[in-house]
Amino acid sequence: MPPASSFDAEDRIFIGHVAGIRDTVGFHGGSVAELEQAFHEAVDDYVRACEKLASAPNARPAAS
Repeated sequence: MPPASSFDAEDRIFIGHVAGIRDTVGFHGGSVAELEQAFHEAVDDYVRACEKLASAPNARPAAS
């Protein structure tokens, strides 16, 4: 699950989302270190939610 991120100059934060899945999993941080930590927390939360709901992470099919 690779992340995709951008910088919001108005709010001065980095914003990211997990790419390669159909679900929306977002995260943000005020620095690169905060963004990285938020990414790991978001992925952990997503995996726990999938386990709780007894469903597999919703991966997108590979492009052919």
